[in-house]
Amino acid sequence: MFTKEMMEKIEAPFREQLKRMGTSGACGARAAQVERMVGEILSPGEAQALKCLYASMPVSDAVDYPAELFEAFARHGAFLWEKGPFAGRVPERLFAGYVLHHRVNNEDLTGHRAFFYEQLKDRIAGMDMRQAVREANYWCASQATYRSTDDRTASPMSVYDCAYGRCGEESTFTVSVLRSLGIPARQVYVPLWSHCDDNHAWVEAWCDGEWVFFGACEPEELLNRGWFAGASSRAMLVHSRWLLPVEEGTEGVDAPQVLPGNDMCQALNQIGRYALTTEQEVAVYDRAGNPQPGALVRFEVMNMACYGEIAAVHTDGQGKCVLRTGLGSLHVTASKDGAYGEALADTRQGSCCEIVLDAAGQQNDRWAELTFTAPKDSARNSVMPTDEEKARGRKRLEEMNRLRREKESRFYDQALAEEATAGMESDMRDRCAAIMKKACRNQKEIGAFLAKPADGAYPERWKTAVLESLREKDLRDITVEVLEECCLEAAGWESVYGDGLLVPYILCPRVGNEMIRPFRRFILGWLEQESARQGRDLSEEIRRNPVAAWELVQEKIVSDKKEEYGNLIASARGALESGRGSRLTQEVVCVQILRTLGIPARLDPVEGVPEVWMPSGEARSAKDAAAGSGQGEAVTEDMGVFVPLERHERTCSILIHGQEGVEWNYFGNWSLARFDDGAYRPLWLWEQDKLAGPIPAFPGRYRALTANRLPNGNILAKELYFRLEEGQQREIRLELAEAEPADMLTDHAIPDFAIKREDGEACLLSALVKEDSGLFIWLGEDEEPTEHILNEIYERREAYAELQGRLFFVAMRPEIRKNPACGRVLEALPGITLMFDEFGADMEALARRLYLEPGKLPLAVLIDRDMRGIYSVAGYNVGTGDMILKLVRMSKT
Repeated sequence: MFTKEMMEKIEAPFREQLKRMGTSGACGARAAQVERMVGEILSPGEAQALKCLYASMPVSDAVDYPAELFEAFARHGAFLWEKGPFAGRVPERLFAGYVLHHRVNNEDLTGHRAFFYEQLKDRIAGMDMRQAVREANYWCASQATYRSTDDRTASPMSVYDCAYGRCGEESTFTVSVLRSLGIPARQVYVPLWSHCDDNHAWVEAWCDGEWVFFGACEPEELLNRGWFAGASSRAMLVHSRWLLPVEEGTEGVDAPQVLPGNDMCQALNQIGRYALTTEQEVAVYDRAGNPQPGALVRFEVMNMACYGEIAAVHTDGQGKCVLRTGLGSLHVTASKDGAYGEALADTRQGSCCEIVLDAAGQQNDRWAELTFTAPKDSARNSVMPTDEEKARGRKRLEEMNRLRREKESRFYDQALAEEATAGMESDMRDRCAAIMKKACRNQKEIGAFLAKPADGAYPERWKTAVLESLREKDLRDITVEVLEECCLEAAGWESVYGDGLLVPYILCPRVGNEMIRPFRRFILGWLEQESARQGRDLSEEIRRNPVAAWELVQEKIVSDKKEEYGNLIASARGALESGRGSRLTQEVVCVQILRTLGIPARLDPVEGVPEVWMPSGEARSAKDAAAGSGQGEAVTEDMGVFVPLERHERTCSILIHGQEGVEWNYFGNWSLARFDDGAYRPLWLWEQDKLAGPIPAFPGRYRALTANRLPNGNILAKELYFRLEEGQQREIRLELAEAEPADMLTDHAIPDFAIKREDGEACLLSALVKEDSGLFIWLGEDEEPTEHILNEIYERREAYAELQGRLFFVAMRPEIRKNPACGRVLEALPGITLMFDEFGADMEALARRLYLEPGKLPLAVLIDRDMRGIYSVAGYNVGTGDMILKLVRMSKT
């Protein structure tokens, strides 16, 4: 199947992987099974394919998934290579990395290749690669659509089974479908945008020698198109991932820059395909001016009011490194041997960014103002469909959406839900029904768990409790085995802890973003065996001193980033039997051990470190009495505190005060970060209003940031560095940089389309602004944000009177006149032109072109005579009416 040269590069890492799996336990048996497969069972081509997979997979894949799963990938890959619809057309390295390979990102793995192939083989019969890619993407749209979910990446089959996913899941699903057909495909990511607070992933497919791109589950008649095409031209980095131990195989002038990662894979910098670029050089020195080879340089953009890493590179022998990047601002940091430095680089200037390392770090202790410039929009990819292609694509997409909605309507089985909840109280039945609706096609698994009698082994109410302790995504792939093990193994602690402590921190199987697998019985057995081997009772030692769990995990699980990919987390069985796992694996397994032993534990929601609940003296006595007799009052969470296992307690605190007149939102316009291991790590203060009380904190170095995002994507920022000594209490008053009205103007080419007058006549936007700029406001019907903007316009009706000839209200139906707020504005300002639109694909494309949230109303756009969007806003913020007034007047001058 592959050449001798390639297999020679595969053989050594394949053997190393088998060694890592070990010789004992389930992992050792799996390694021996793989040996038998490649030596005795599989055909020569299938054996080569299986070796390629094991040579390039993260160690957590090797120890956590059965060999039969990868055998299925290998068999299907060999079939595609020999007999697939595009057999003989793909170079071996691209085939190995982008067709055969089982992993797209950090998704759960499932055996899906043969299934997807059977779904699509007849649809693409006789098509060339480009046609097949378009057809496959239409099919993907009929199976799944976008919905925001949590950070754990669901498997392609889970996305298929529930019909939705975030962009990273949609693209993982679509890439998997294309690979199932023998078409090389990869996920392409912007880690963080510079012009807005988000990121995005899409798909690239290799079609007869050329990489093309498109939005996953967002089909169009033409390739190299997508709503994100304009946004990607404003990116500072676009990358894909390469996992094989041989080079990717793209050569020539357009070859991507290879960015060796901190983990086992390489990041391929694809920015040149999407944006205007430059080479940003960085030079790192010590305080004496000596170059610093081997320093870690992190390139960051401001996103969500904090600095987010988009790439990391080590300096060469001269203390320098280079990043191919877009034309905008980068926050660049460097660290080595405990010393740290940073600088703000404007890549448009073309100068080398110099950083001086200092062990003391930044300590300005006062607010400093900075400006971050986002790259401007460019026409790097500007393929335009004809009107006929648009209409055909819209019609096909409507049909795909209809098919998907029909599929979704069949997910919930009312009869199954009634059978599973028979005998429950009414309130409990309703709660369980809500759970089963969220489970989509996994409803049968949830129903089987609910219907199975507890038989006194644990309280019946725990069934609902454990299900409600999970995230919504967990309900789509959780198993009866996991749920039942949780309840059975936690039963001994029912009388010791109250539900508020027991359910989330002992009973619940979810710790971080790991794939949930049974772990409690294995951990108990492993602790018993390890105790016998060492001649001491490890379980009892951990119960007396929970820190011993963290020490044991660090001793038994070696963390090597070069053996793992991204944020993958191995199971307790896989990690403890193989002795290998990531830092995240160590943390999750530590919490799993503690929960198995009846010790409330969690990952700290602020910094992610393992924490254990420590009872007060009074609670400890009550807990011991309850555990010994089964009598007494159950211990509650407020009778103790969570403390970190690795560090001492948070003896410091930070009290945040907000600047008056500003609505402060964490990760919206401010953030806090603590310096740790050579970088400032953001504190995850999502869950509570941190302006309401002191924030418990460790001693150390901190950075506060505020961000004022402008409509053109630039940010006016302020930063404050400070240090907390042991026991220190510190008050911080946030400051937001002020923007001038001129800073609010943008410059985006607007796609022209028609809206209708009240008499039904269609009129292009360009015709309406031919003589003068115009303000268009798409109104939501009876929606509160629209009511607010209409009220502001009415209150300032005398000022708006001079602009009404340039003001257009766009509604979906004539009935908008009956809305009281709209009716009085139209009566007070009869010069306003009322227009009508379907609020469909054209309006969505307009919003995306302006980097606004599609469908968010009201949508106000100020368009000049050259069809440039010079101001836009979606939704409502206090003062929007005044801002529009100022900018319309400014545009006239």
